[in-house]
Amino acid sequence: MEVQNPTFGARYRDMLSLLEARLSETEFRVNRPVKHTANLDESHSSITPFKSIVDSVSKLGSNFRHSESEGNRKNHRRTVWQTLVEQDKYISGIMDVQLRCRDARGKRDAKESQLKTALAKEGFERTVNGDVIPLPSTPNVLVNGLRPDTAKMFKSNLYPALIEFKVDQILAESDTGREDASYKVIVKTGDDLRQDQLIIMMIQLMDGLLKHAALDMCLTPYSVIAMSPSSGLVEFIDGAMPISMVLGQYNNSILNFFQEVAAEKGAKYDVKPSVLSTYVRSCAGYCVLTYLLGVGDRHLDNILLRATGHFFHIDFGFVFGRDPKPLPPAFRLTREVGFCVDRAITIQTLTRTDTFAIDGRWHGRYRIDKLPHVCFSRLSGF
Repeated sequence: MEVQNPTFGARYRDMLSLLEARLSETEFRVNRPVKHTANLDESHSSITPFKSIVDSVSKLGSNFRHSESEGNRKNHRRTVWQTLVEQDKYISGIMDVQLRCRDARGKRDAKESQLKTALAKEGFERTVNGDVIPLPSTPNVLVNGLRPDTAKMFKSNLYPALIEFKVDQILAESDTGREDASYKVIVKTGDDLRQDQLIIMMIQLMDGLLKHAALDMCLTPYSVIAMSPSSGLVEFIDGAMPISMVLGQYNNSILNFFQEVAAEKGAKYDVKPSVLSTYVRSCAGYCVLTYLLGVGDRHLDNILLRATGHFFHIDFGFVFGRDPKPLPPAFRLTREVGFCVDRAITIQTLTRTDTFAIDGRWHGRYRIDKLPHVCFSRLSGF
């Protein structure tokens, strides 16, 4: 996208050429031997590429520069640029399949069946050359293929696809103890995710600032990356349900939901205290953060809840004061969401979060005045 800019395109192309030269000299290494598998079926190479992801250069950093046995280096050498090209070919191919199946005739079930068949037939069960590649949205997660039989399509105008990747390993430097065998990602085409990516980055920054001030609000800043102005990847949070679905299935009561999924006899409300604490903190945190960012179009379908008590927002199409409804509330906190937790605890948590967020009383150099600079730099890049 940048290289096509009529004013600065030539400079971007020169910079990309220099970057390609440097990355072509840098060896891609992980901290254990890479498994070798057979090459993909030739049908994979016949796919019409979606849109080059290498043009925008995925996030790959020094995380991959780990020590490796000398014998394995001699047997398998691969540069960072080659890894980016393989990542580009593989992810773009998946997006192309999703786009074809989305535009195919038929209802959701027919599109989903076609998606599973195409992914399996065109060889996406394994990555290009069988090498591990980092996911663009989560570079510390290395994958070696996907599971075609678990692919799904959501019923919406754009029919985004849920793809389950097979995890080869999670890099130690970013590993938080996860040993997942798979990693689910929503593949979207026809949707501009750049604004969502910006808001998630802001939430991640705010989460770090709050934690630095000893205030963990149990936020869920899931990963989002816009691959182009009309496509991208979104991390899928397992076990999360829209508040509307929770209320519909549990007699219009979030408390009933917690009493079933996180029951503890004798505890307050017969719910595990840790789950209630997480719920109150995350609810208070998102109320304040969405207010500060002016997030609009808040309804019970784009607010999600997990059995662990984590409450979080998705779909940031309206931000910085914009909202499709006239006279929207400052933030969405319905009676059902507040259910029956202690008012004193909720108000205290909201007040502490609000005080830290607005006054910017951070330790050392971590201050809220960083946010406008991050916002401006990201908007300029888009």
